[in-house]
Amino acid sequence: MDLSKLSPAPWECENHSECSERSVHAFVTDANGKTLFDTLNSDVAVIHTEHDEYGAHYSDEQGRVDLGFAALARNAFAGDPEALAWWEANRVKTPEKVQVRPYIGNTPGLSND
Repeated sequence: MDLSKLSPAPWECENHSECSERSVHAFVTDANGKTLFDTLNSDVAVIHTEHDEYGAHYSDEQGRVDLGFAALARNAFAGDPEALAWWEANRVKTPEKVQVRPYIGNTPGLSND
C-alpha cells in the first residue's frame, strides 16, 4: 500500500445528527472536507442510546471509536515522514488476492473443508 496515495490529511472524525431519525452517525472527512467513510451501514455497530427531553437518540459507539482511530492514524503518518518510512519498510506484504476460509466457530466436529 502506497500511503502517499491516501486522501489528503488532516482527516477529521465528526458526528452528524439527524433529528427526524433521532440518530447520530460519525464520518471521516479529508483535508478538502470530502466524506471518506461513515458509520451508516456498519456491520460491527454497538448502539449507544441517550435520552433527553426530545426522546431517545441512537449512535454507533463502536463505529465512532473505529473512525476516530483511522483519522488519528492517518494524521500521525502525515506529520511524521519517519513513521511513514518505517511503515513502508516494516509492513507485512500481502498477495493481491487473499483466500479467507469462513469462520465456523468453536463447534467440535465442524471444519472448513
